[in-house]
Amino acid sequence: MEEVQQSIADRLHPKVRQLIEERGWKRLTEIQEQSIPYVLEGYNTLIMAPTGEGKTEAALLPLLSKLLSEKQEPVDILYITPMKALINDIYKRISWWAEKLGFRVSKKHGDTPASERTKRVKQVPNILITTPESLEIDLDWAPKFRQYYKNVKYVIIDELHELLGSKRGVQLLLLLERLKYLSGYDFQRIGLSATIGSPKKAIELLSGSSKRERQITSVDFSKEYKFEVKYISDSNEDPWLDLAKSLTQTIEKPSLVFVNSRYIAERVKHSLETIGAKDIFVHHSSVSAQLREEAENKLKQGQLSAIVCTKTLELGIDVGSVRKVIQIKSPGKVSSLIQRVGRSGHISGGLSIGDIISIGPIDFAEAITEASLAKHSFVEDEIIDEAPIDVIAKEIIGFTLGEGQTDLNIIYDIFSQSPIFKMDNEKFMELINYMEQNGLIKNEDDIISPGNTFYKIWKFKSKDQMKVWWSRSFSEFFTTIPEKDVFVVKNGDNTIGYVDSLYVYRNLRIGDVIRLAGSSWEIKRIDDMNGRIDVIKASGIAEIPLWKGEGVKRSQSISRQFIKIIVGNIPNDITIDNEGLMELEKIRQKYLERKIIPDENKVIYEQHNGEHIFIYPIGSGAAETIALILTNMASKIEGLNVYYRPSFFGFSVNVGNINPFELLESIDIENLQNELYEALNKSPYLYQTLREIQLHLGKIGSIDEENDSFLIEEAKKQVIREYFDIEGAKRFLKLLKSKSIQIVNLSGSELTPLAKGILELPTIRPWIQDLAIKIGRLLENNGLTTFEIADILELAEKTVENKLKDMRKPEYEDMRVIRFLDIDEDEYRWTLLKSLDNIIKSDEFKSYFMPKKLNEPMRVHIRISQQAKPKEYIITPKFLIEQWNDLEKLLPEEIYEVRITSAYEYGTREDSNILHYFVNIKSLKSLILNAATYIEKKQIRKFF
Repeated sequence: MEEVQQSIADRLHPKVRQLIEERGWKRLTEIQEQSIPYVLEGYNTLIMAPTGEGKTEAALLPLLSKLLSEKQEPVDILYITPMKALINDIYKRISWWAEKLGFRVSKKHGDTPASERTKRVKQVPNILITTPESLEIDLDWAPKFRQYYKNVKYVIIDELHELLGSKRGVQLLLLLERLKYLSGYDFQRIGLSATIGSPKKAIELLSGSSKRERQITSVDFSKEYKFEVKYISDSNEDPWLDLAKSLTQTIEKPSLVFVNSRYIAERVKHSLETIGAKDIFVHHSSVSAQLREEAENKLKQGQLSAIVCTKTLELGIDVGSVRKVIQIKSPGKVSSLIQRVGRSGHISGGLSIGDIISIGPIDFAEAITEASLAKHSFVEDEIIDEAPIDVIAKEIIGFTLGEGQTDLNIIYDIFSQSPIFKMDNEKFMELINYMEQNGLIKNEDDIISPGNTFYKIWKFKSKDQMKVWWSRSFSEFFTTIPEKDVFVVKNGDNTIGYVDSLYVYRNLRIGDVIRLAGSSWEIKRIDDMNGRIDVIKASGIAEIPLWKGEGVKRSQSISRQFIKIIVGNIPNDITIDNEGLMELEKIRQKYLERKIIPDENKVIYEQHNGEHIFIYPIGSGAAETIALILTNMASKIEGLNVYYRPSFFGFSVNVGNINPFELLESIDIENLQNELYEALNKSPYLYQTLREIQLHLGKIGSIDEENDSFLIEEAKKQVIREYFDIEGAKRFLKLLKSKSIQIVNLSGSELTPLAKGILELPTIRPWIQDLAIKIGRLLENNGLTTFEIADILELAEKTVENKLKDMRKPEYEDMRVIRFLDIDEDEYRWTLLKSLDNIIKSDEFKSYFMPKKLNEPMRVHIRISQQAKPKEYIITPKFLIEQWNDLEKLLPEEIYEVRITSAYEYGTREDSNILHYFVNIKSLKSLILNAATYIEKKQIRKFF
């Protein structure tokens, strides 16, 4: 070894140095040279380097050296990795070193055989490799093995960048504080990571309550990447087939082909099979562990040309020397591109080669953008720096499961030492009280234990059992990875298929036509409480393409660079497809013909079929923020038919007949956060998030704005972090209002290419969760007009009116409504069917059902079904009062239509008819008496 390398290696134990020589290493890598001294000195260390630089050994070798010189008390080293798929590979890698030194190594995750789990109790390992979820299980539910965690001296967290951007990372950070409390020891913490946007924030969170000194070690990420961006036209009949052909020409055995979703993985595989491509496997989370491992081994042994994979292979699984990485469509995040392309050249100093196959000119420009930013070492800051309450609630319950009855003050003291935990004591007690209110915990004099609701939700039971939507397997409690949330699509009793719930909340509404199971279906009802969509057969065009959406949130840095590339500023350090460049040049020429070039100094405004399109490099989060606020403002006047389409380079809104510039001008920038919080009440993202987190706080039934405000506020915080950008929106609005950016109106002629790109995205429409329940609560023992209901709920009258009409139907049961005439104001009032008797008896409304002329005849037309012919009855109020039972016997329980007029009026003039639809027989008598009272009053008015 070189002299400087030798001096660092000399600090390792002689037995470790001997293994380095046996391994055939000529030198330590740069990251190992930097990191080993700090790990030996006991620093909490963040080790950042690309794949293949030996980060694992940079942490492991100095720790093994220390263990050889110390008293060993298993478990000595805890190695935590985010993915089960990584564990087998890491196990082999660590075992090569550790077992030769006499240390036992064990692994534990969800797929570990029972025999192996039993063995680790009998022969406790020095090094345990596990996942955050398995650590949770051990601390919560494994009392026999839990005692060995008291001995932990060192914790290594692999792929730290992957964890810190998710709730799993928050879960792990709180678990580390619980582990420290259990052991009573300030163990050393080491994080292994690809590049991170905020390394200082990362090591602060990793260190938590630890008092140890901290150190960040890293190497240059930028020098290793060679990118090529290829182009597939999206105007062809089958771009997927063209993509498959391009892919077979691009693959260099062995290759990894990354896609952004399981859906695309299967679509690509199908297209490859169509053209006869062989030796290509698919690898994603829905593929069994056995098949995934088989694919990994075959690629490693040179038996496969490529694996088509999602992020399951983004991390450090050893699949041998990968020659090339191919990304299908731009990944949306520079960090993902760097991590994925880093899988090729998987040796120290190796050149990482990455091809991006884009579909269409906009995706092509974005791919160039992300490759260019990667070459210049840009990485997004995605760290979650505040623990969400659903994760805190989970850890509170987990603590009580592991410790038994627990003093909540102890829990607060433990968690509050971590910088990820930002709750003050008052907020913490709000959470405790809410969990207790829902029965999730019991609290007796600050001593808490699991409540009945906990065992009601998370049950030990077989998967075959029928379950309500909120019932979960006990094993699901230990994970923060949400179960795939879907709506079942039903045609009568037949299950047609399943649709992702966020897709439902964002895009689908009653009357839409979707394509499923090879047929078109019209949506007749969406039951969000039970996750069900009722459909009937339909014809014509269906389907909003699921893969067309933008997916992850793009930063403004990506949008700014994207606009520069669109107008011709093409980087020269990336190999770029000539056909794609020609398409970009056509786009640039389109703008030059209009004497306009998109940039940061102007907003390009266009209009098409009622949609207002704004082109500006704003970033996804800011676009989403402004567009949601605009559509929320418009929905109060125009109803729920408004919608928007957000993009990282602009947005469009349909706000009915309202001028969007007047709406923009009316936004109070200083009050923008409150405006967004209000608008979120109609955001599909809010209801998706509520559905995801409510069970972790013990909420089973429908969510009530008054009783569940704590839950709703937390859900809004999470939604804002995930999808929105308040500060970015403020910057844009300030520029707009101060006229610092020019508005260029290109309406009235052909749409520009970027405007067309936005209109190809799926629409996002307002969603009112449980509107029937909200209306029902207002109407219980109350009689309100449509205007009054709309005013209270801050909705457009037409939205409320449409819902009320639907709520007349029998399937609404206790929430079924009925209307009656206000004889003073000459308008209809609505109440619940079950409240009608109380309304009739009330001082306010009883006179509306008491005609004075009891012998005045009325003409009543009754149609028992939509297909039936109406039957006419001549009825007097006196007959109704004295002989109602005789009429009731002649009629069915449910009547489709009742039409009432004075017996002296003929014809079907609308103003002379009192109409009711979906009438229950029990209410018919009261409705006719109400009509008689109204007709009588109307005749008196005519006379005077």
